[in-house]
Amino acid sequence: MTIALAVFDVDHTLVRGSSGGVFIAYLWRKNVLSRAQKRRVVREMLRYRVERRSGRDLVELGVRIFDGLAAAELAAHAKRCVEGEVRKLVYQEALDEIARCRMRGLTVVLASGSTELVIEPLAAWVGATLGIGSRGVVRGGLLTDEVIQPVPYQGGKVERVEAAFAEQGIDWAASTAYTDRAIDVPLLERVGRPVVVNPRGSLGPLALERGWRVERWRRVLG
Repeated sequence: MTIALAVFDVDHTLVRGSSGGVFIAYLWRKNVLSRAQKRRVVREMLRYRVERRSGRDLVELGVRIFDGLAAAELAAHAKRCVEGEVRKLVYQEALDEIARCRMRGLTVVLASGSTELVIEPLAAWVGATLGIGSRGVVRGGLLTDEVIQPVPYQGGKVERVEAAFAEQGIDWAASTAYTDRAIDVPLLERVGRPVVVNPRGSLGPLALERGWRVERWRRVLG
């Protein structure tokens, strides 16, 4: 028997801003990142802006930056960051929508290019069944700079969601998805009920053209 999903993008959709960016800033302040890792963050961000590198490159950087750190320790930091900082950026409207989706019998999933270290505890906090994010290979308890593919970005997000529910199967026609950017058009086109939240860039005009529902979420928990 197939299940119907409610898939929520995270950054700029479920939360105001970037959950991964909040986590990096948290680790920076706590001096969890080494000087070399801090230099790498600065260097790679400059390259991203100057060389106009792809969003996929930025997603993968969010995994590689943790190379050499203890996976269990970093997961504990991520949980504390979610509880102390990321949750304050969650939109109240998103929580209300999640509650409505659950009442309709939908299985709620968070799917984001941000690190799974943050997305998993955030999913638990908002009452989602599953959190899907980017992730790296762990060896000997340490994270490496090897990125597990596919990353949940563009079509890769659909692939990861489908893989997570391969045993049950997904009733995509009865499913819904929420996002703010055009990179998630493959996901919006896959579901029967696409919802555009706080649209950015080309997604606003596309939503108008396609007749997709548009929501404006503003009230963060603070």
